[in-house]
Amino acid sequence: MTPDSAGSAPQLTWTDLGTGAPTGVASTAITGWAPAKLFAQGSVILYPSNGHYYAASVGGVSGNVAPVFPVRSEE
Repeated sequence: MTPDSAGSAPQLTWTDLGTGAPTGVASTAITGWAPAKLFAQGSVILYPSNGHYYAASVGGVSGNVAPVFPVRSEE
């Protein structure tokens, strides 16, 4: 999980879903990361720098700078 904090609780946390489009999520519901934006739990973003989808496992407000989104290893 990747924390993304604007300094207030709860802390927005992202979970890597991999590179395949998540099932059960409408493509129109997938957004991009943005600073100081409220993301509800379950929100899905596509991070273009690494091509991975991430889901907000804990909702909250994003920080002013994008977190370092790691790529989980597929084993």
